[in-house]
Amino acid sequence: MNIHFFGTQNNYSALDDVSLLHAAPSIFTSGHSFKRDEHHYNVFKTIDVIDSLRKEGYYPVYARSNGKRSDELIDTRKHMVRFTHRDFIESPLAVNDERPEIILTNSYDGSSSFNIMAGLFRKVCANGMMVMQQNVESKKIRHIGHNIDEVIAASLSVANGLDTVMDTVNEMKGIILSEKQRKDLAAEIAEARFEKKNIKTPENLLTLRRYEDNWTPSLYNTFNVIQENMIKGGQRVTDRVMRPITNIDTDIDINRQMWNIAYNKMNELMVA
Repeated sequence: MNIHFFGTQNNYSALDDVSLLHAAPSIFTSGHSFKRDEHHYNVFKTIDVIDSLRKEGYYPVYARSNGKRSDELIDTRKHMVRFTHRDFIESPLAVNDERPEIILTNSYDGSSSFNIMAGLFRKVCANGMMVMQQNVESKKIRHIGHNIDEVIAASLSVANGLDTVMDTVNEMKGIILSEKQRKDLAAEIAEARFEKKNIKTPENLLTLRRYEDNWTPSLYNTFNVIQENMIKGGQRVTDRVMRPITNIDTDIDINRQMWNIAYNKMNELMVA
């Protein structure tokens, strides 16, 4: 069966090439600006990977790149593409549901590998998360000494671990936190990002942004509230109001650090 998805505004529509080009032009770059070991540097064109994953049933649903486009002829900026399986596109999510995703990042300036990791998208906040846990793979493929088939294989390998991510989500949803435990989680995540001596009001990370978040105070719901406040900013945890996170690397690092803290907290509470 041939399936074609179009649209740029619907969170559940796969992006066509025109939408991808508008969101992150560097996805289509065919050259690079890496001078050292130039003859050994293989450009894995992100659009070629996207086309291959489409054939496997994984469609791009979100894309962006770092910063503003430069005046250089070759756009080498780091970019991120998030994919979900066609099943999640054909069956829209309920308000508080989430879907698993594959996340790819790439650049053409020699500064980074082709990175593949697991992620989650939660409908209520239209916010993407990156997952970091021991039993879920993530992959890095260098542009030197590898080929595009390895990138595809690594992406599908990460996809095979997405069921494990959803199992973790269900476990987190079943753990109810006390008010003290919620505040302790907020403080631990704040300390992971800021110097401890600068933290004034970590409980502000628990500020609800919408009615739908005011549900059972599970570990998962609490983590989602904290995660959104950390990424979108606007809360005062130190002496300054937090700014939104816009850099791709910072976004990934903070997201995976937060997930790791929540995942370890889950294991700790399940044993207790």
